[in-house]
Amino acid sequence: MSILSDLLPTLPGSGGTGPVTVNTLSEIQSATEGQTVFDLDQVNYRPGYDDLVLHINGITQAMNSSVYTETSSQRVTLKAPLNGQDQISFSILRAEEENASFRYYSERQTATTGQKEFELLQLKYRFGYQDLTVIINGVTQARSANNYTETSSGTRLILAIGLNAGDEVSFVIVRLL
Repeated sequence: MSILSDLLPTLPGSGGTGPVTVNTLSEIQSATEGQTVFDLDQVNYRPGYDDLVLHINGITQAMNSSVYTETSSQRVTLKAPLNGQDQISFSILRAEEENASFRYYSERQTATTGQKEFELLQLKYRFGYQDLTVIINGVTQARSANNYTETSSGTRLILAIGLNAGDEVSFVIVRLL
């Protein structure tokens, strides 16, 4: 199970067509020392469609060419080499509805001691639509007031407990196009 398995099981359909189910397919590999090229054996993705999500040692990687290149539908090339035994997860988001397409957006921040409030700098979620997923140190947080509260601004959220300095927090939004 990938850390994205909790990520929006359904998205509102466009044009009143009803919900669209999104499945997460994933493959996990252990890196060898200095490895940058990864060939996928169990899954393939569509280069350029933003449906591939990488996690290295549980940390969501930014979806841009400064981190990796989508070389082909079954090959990914990282810009920086990994250490031996680093764990890399390749997750692909797929909509069950034919011709449905969506985009994955993410932002990562590093917490300070006791930090509970976060202001999103690059993203805006839709308040009340539950389209925001919060991942702390690689662990997806259940959508619950016990974990975090979204505010009506669409850019600010409040965690139930303060974090430790250096904790990695990823904010993920999946939107149907």
